[in-house]
Amino acid sequence: LGDLGAAKSDATWVIRLSRSSPEGYFIRGRAHLYMFDHDTAKSYFKWCVKVDIDHIGCAHALRSLKAATISAANASSSFRFGNFSTGAQSYQDSIDAMPNHCFHVALMRLQRCRCLIYLNQPDAAARECQIANELDPELRDAETLGHDAKAIANSYQDWVAEELKKKQQRERRERAQEEKR
Repeated sequence: LGDLGAAKSDATWVIRLSRSSPEGYFIRGRAHLYMFDHDTAKSYFKWCVKVDIDHIGCAHALRSLKAATISAANASSSFRFGNFSTGAQSYQDSIDAMPNHCFHVALMRLQRCRCLIYLNQPDAAARECQIANELDPELRDAETLGHDAKAIANSYQDWVAEELKKKQQRERRERAQEEKR
């Protein structure tokens, strides 16, 4: 219900009362996961698996956390290097890994919005930003990018065209200088 402090406190009491109960570790891990404290969440999920190897929730949470972390890292790297289509797909993979984590999904949707803007898909980008804004109204970038997606995409495409034109002019000058020699 959004009271992660109470969830952590309750989980702590479950753990103290019965160290062999995986449920306390699982609840505590989920609370840390939703607080974006992934390292601590991972350690609680690992403790849960040690206590009960067959606990489905903890094993699933560990796999989801690992998949989401890897996908988000790959997406960020792709975005930085200008590979926006791969970045958008990796952000979607990260969303698919943890679909119930609203804040994580909101952040990944916001990043997908950015990728789609650079891929000259402003309508899809605006939808992604709108979803991100609905999931977390505190993401001010989502609202701004959603409203300005078409303008940003057009200005980026103009910039790309201008850079291409400059590159072609440089290549023509270089060829002309080589022909003179």
